[in-house]
Amino acid sequence: MPCPPQVPISIIPPVSQGVGPILWQNGNQITRLNIPLNPSWLVYTGSTTKWADGSSESPIYLPNLTEIPPANFSYLIGISNTGQLGKSQNNGSPTANNIAGGSAGQLLYQAGPNQTYFVPVGIPNQILSSNGANSPFWIDQSSITVNNFAGNLLGDVTGTQTATSVVKVNSGSIPISKTIVGTNSLGQIIDASSATLTNNTTGNANTATTATTATTATNIAGGLAGSLPYQSGVGTTTLLAQGTAGQVLSCNGSGLLGWITNSTTSVSANNLNGGGAGYIPYQSALNTTLFLSAGTAGQLLASGGTSAPTWQTPSGLSVGTATNVAGGSAGVVVYQSGSGSTAFTSAGSTGQVLTSAGTSSPTWTSQSSLSVGSATTSVTATNLANGAAGKIPYQTGSGATDFTTAGTTGQVLTSAGTSSPAWTAQSSLSVGSATTATNLANGGAGQVPYNTGSGATSFLAAGTAGQFLQSNGTSAPSWATPQVTYVVQSTTYTATANSYIAANTSTGTWTLSLPASPSTGNFVFVVDGGNKWSTNNLTIAPNGSTIQGVSQNLICNVSNQLVILVYTGSTWQVNV
Repeated sequence: MPCPPQVPISIIPPVSQGVGPILWQNGNQITRLNIPLNPSWLVYTGSTTKWADGSSESPIYLPNLTEIPPANFSYLIGISNTGQLGKSQNNGSPTANNIAGGSAGQLLYQAGPNQTYFVPVGIPNQILSSNGANSPFWIDQSSITVNNFAGNLLGDVTGTQTATSVVKVNSGSIPISKTIVGTNSLGQIIDASSATLTNNTTGNANTATTATTATTATNIAGGLAGSLPYQSGVGTTTLLAQGTAGQVLSCNGSGLLGWITNSTTSVSANNLNGGGAGYIPYQSALNTTLFLSAGTAGQLLASGGTSAPTWQTPSGLSVGTATNVAGGSAGVVVYQSGSGSTAFTSAGSTGQVLTSAGTSSPTWTSQSSLSVGSATTSVTATNLANGAAGKIPYQTGSGATDFTTAGTTGQVLTSAGTSSPAWTAQSSLSVGSATTATNLANGGAGQVPYNTGSGATSFLAAGTAGQFLQSNGTSAPSWATPQVTYVVQSTTYTATANSYIAANTSTGTWTLSLPASPSTGNFVFVVDGGNKWSTNNLTIAPNGSTIQGVSQNLICNVSNQLVILVYTGSTWQVNV
């Protein structure tokens, strides 16, 4: 089908700073979006297209497209019912129950391989005329000239008496060398050039001895606007009443045509014809869909490879591995009662252990009834017998474990070599100088540690909000208050290097120009002086340089922000 000349679409690739995309309108008019201020998405709202940061917008249209055969496509592009542009793999020659486009009464014709178009709707009683390899068209019946007429003539013979045209004779005679044209009782156009006229050789020509169908015609008698002629038998033409919008022409295989409605006009469909409740569609071959009859409740669908799938009863399946085992209850243990046969123990009581019964079902046994032999040590254990809260286990010898006494709060455990370790107060420890530490003793929240000498550490008291730490050489550092003064500006202004500007846009938008000849390392601090940037945008102009490597303005449209611009030697770098 031909593409409309204008089709609004959504294009949403992420883009970076730099040259903007080129967009087409009407196939030849080029529209270029302004470059976004920040890396942004391109979004389509239904009527306009704009950057997600709001910096620019413009309508987008597809260009006029070139027709390409479907076989040359790997993917087809379309728009989903949510408006998203996407692709779908082309699976070969597509089939469809409906043709997209067109209107009530229009007919389809092929303009070339894989190219289908619509003939405009004709008016009542017009007939479709072939135009060779070009588009067919509707013509009036009255414009038809028919040759080679033989048969019975019913009604008047009308027209101009020439060798190949229609004549009308109400009286007089007709030269036999001329062509006589009329219609038979079926409304068919016939040729009576060699017919014997009776009853009206000197009056109305009512009959001829034989009649055949006309080889060409401009109009077909009967029918209404949008009716479709087709052959219902040899020499018999029938008119099919016009269908409704979206219907397609269907043949029943016996020569009869009819309009049918289907839920889709694409290679995908919402519904499939045929089948029944619970039936499963499957592909028996390329572009061939069959249905598997409904299974019974609880059955599972098993693949048959390239053959039809089948319904299987779960009890007849071997599932290999599973996350859960059917049956059982809380606390029971799964065991194999035989090859391929799984059973459950009963639930034990708290503290019991599971003991094997060989090939029989394992059983729960109380620990008090166990005889563990002469086990003195365990390979691994979660808990140790004996001891008390706060006591620490230690080895008194090979395979012999004992417990220390419980220490007091703050004490540390010190080794006594091969004797029992002991608890010691921290104040009695001499730790020397630690190489590394996670935390430092003493100090307070917000205090800063510093060295007063080799191996000696002290703390600087906490400063106040906004202060910075200032070195005083080998003396203790100190907190200092920054001496920065912001210059308030509320109208067009050119900044100087290393300046601090409070840009107030309360009274309206205005432009701040950066220094004209910046040096590497120059900076400009700009703060929202009136908290109005989102209402009245501030424009920062590069003033002959570039911002972020691009010759464009920086639009400040978010209130209560601080923008720091640092000149790198080639461009102004933005930090927010």
